Amino acid sequence: SLVQEHPEDPQLQSTLALSTRGMAIVLNTLGRWDESRPLYVESVEILGRIVAENPAVTEFRGALASGACQLGQFLIDHDEIDAGLNALAKARDQAETVRRTNPNDFRNLNSLASIHRGIGKTLAKQGKTAEALGSLRQAIILGERIAADDNLFTYDLACALALYGEVAGQDRPASDKDSNRNPEHYANKAMEVLRQAVDRGWREAEWTERDPELRSLRARADFQALLKTLRQTSRPSPAGH
Repeated sequence: SLVQEHPEDPQLQSTLALSTRGMAIVLNTLGRWDESRPLYVESVEILGRIVAENPAVTEFRGALASGACQLGQFLIDHDEIDAGLNALAKARDQAETVRRTNPNDFRNLNSLASIHRGIGKTLAKQGKTAEALGSLRQAIILGERIAADDNLFTYDLACALALYGEVAGQDRPASDKDSNRNPEHYANKAMEVLRQAVDRGWREAEWTERDPELRSLRARADFQALLKTLRQTSRPSPAGH
């Protein structure tokens, strides 16, 4: 209603976009993808219009990067690969623009790391291992830079490391001892960083247990032990990360 009364106010439009995305997240968490998908799209379209009308406001670009990244991740999770990659490409363009303006915006850097992680996952699904590892390596580099700033950033770095190890192991010859492609090396590092995230306050046991980005760690005894610790101090799961 406020947007209708004040159509030229970009802050109101931004609030509408973020509220719409929030509804999409809740519906997706409830398994109501058919209802959530158009809301994700609507949120990104609103933010896209705001950025076009206010190109110098990095706050709006950052919100668009985050929203398009979430849309891309969920599209890919529901096998809409081309549409998902297009959304991630849009998110990357916006995040890179913000980084040029403010290279120390940690939340934007985390969005950029998430974008690279999503692209890496998708390329791996397509059998493009070398390209996938390149994207995941970028996610790790960004994650290592910002991990100490927030337990969510630390958790996301653990996910990037686990994914890198999983993808690296898909076509690695048994005789290859190169630590840069050694799945066990990256799995061990992922566990180390995941423990750091818990030490810094990460408490989402349910999400950690079912997060597909950590599936390569699930069979490990130390992962199960960490889950047990998390369950003792857990809070309700987020809709994603």
